[in-house]
Amino acid sequence: MENPNTNCLEGMQCQNCGSFWPFHIATNVMCVVHDDGSETFGDHNWTDVSSCKCPRCGYEATVAEFSDETYAVLSPEKKMRRFVESIADLPLWEWDCDQGRPTAECEGPDGGYIESHQALMNYIEAARLLLKEIGDV
Repeated sequence: MENPNTNCLEGMQCQNCGSFWPFHIATNVMCVVHDDGSETFGDHNWTDVSSCKCPRCGYEATVAEFSDETYAVLSPEKKMRRFVESIADLPLWEWDCDQGRPTAECEGPDGGYIESHQALMNYIEAARLLLKEIGDV
C-alpha cells in the first residue's frame, strides 16, 4: 500500500505494525511560564532524532526510524507476524486465565475502560489495514 502521509507525517509509518497514524512525537514548544502554571504559544517542531511512539502497538523509535521504508518491503507473512507479536506482547491485568488463575502482569490503565477500548479499536483498525494491504496471501 502506498503511504498516504503527504503533510506533517510525510513518509512516516510504524516499522512494527505498519500503522500510518497517529504517532506520539516528542516536540519542542515555546511556553510562557509563571509560578502558577504555563501556557504554550507559537508553533511546535521536531527533528529526525525526536522520540516517536506508535499508540497502536507501543513501538518506540526516532522519527527517522519511523520514516524508514523497511516495513513497506516486508513480506505479508512478516507483517502478519509483527502484528500478532505486538498483540501478544501486551500485558494482562485483572484477567482470569484458562485455568481460572487470576493474572496481573501490570496495573490496569489509569483511564480504565476508555483506554482499554481505545487500544482495542486501534488494533481493529490496524488489523483491517493490514488485511487490506496484504490481500489474499
